[in-house]
Amino acid sequence: MVQKVNGSVIEAVKAQFGEASHGSWDESIAAGKLYVIDVSIFSQFESDSVDGCARFTPGTVTLLPQDTVTKNLLPIAEIAAPRADESRGPYPRC
Repeated sequence: MVQKVNGSVIEAVKAQFGEASHGSWDESIAAGKLYVIDVSIFSQFESDSVDGCARFTPGTVTLLPQDTVTKNLLPIAEIAAPRADESRGPYPRC
């Protein structure tokens, strides 16, 4: 699920984040230290309902630069794609 941002992935990620793209990401990309988790595929599915509560897996794209010392991946940006049924929150606590 975690993918290094390089090659054709670079332009796809920048397109997904649009104006939210940040110049500092280029440093991480050049160093080979920017990763992405893209589960936007889940946005194509409609939500389900359990006991009257919406249940779904959000389609998100998360960027994670790698710390050069600790090697930890820390999220710096995330977007959520709209779901197929276009329902929007807020969602009741169930």
